[in-house]
Amino acid sequence: MTAATIETSIRSAIEARVATLPMAGTYPVKWVDGPSYDPNASTPYIRASFFPNTTRRLFLNGSDPHQRLSLLQLDFMAPKTWTGKQVTQVAGQVGQHFAADTRMTFGDVTCRVTAAPHVAAPMVGDVFIQVPVTVPIECFA
Repeated sequence: MTAATIETSIRSAIEARVATLPMAGTYPVKWVDGPSYDPNASTPYIRASFFPNTTRRLFLNGSDPHQRLSLLQLDFMAPKTWTGKQVTQVAGQVGQHFAADTRMTFGDVTCRVTAAPHVAAPMVGDVFIQVPVTVPIECFA
């Protein structure tokens, strides 16, 4: 079997941390690119998306580690019957799980949260009220 690529290792490290969210038992995590992504309008859940952003070469030797920046987007989605205060409370708890300098490792690749997550204001859509939580992540690999 082929060893995991850096990109796969980064994603696996992040997925493992998301899987440990304390509220994941109450609000299931649905990855937008996963096979089980089928939101139900009456069930609150956490929508997860991973966005590799940019790679920076910081050293002269091309085989030296590169800085790999990415964003983890965790949107708390709840029925419109919830209040903005209720959804913001849960989203804030999601953000607390990814405090600055939280480390995530898979194999020999380690990522870390570079700053406190950004918890946005609630947004009301046709079916859900949503609060985005954006987690900035970097990896040197």
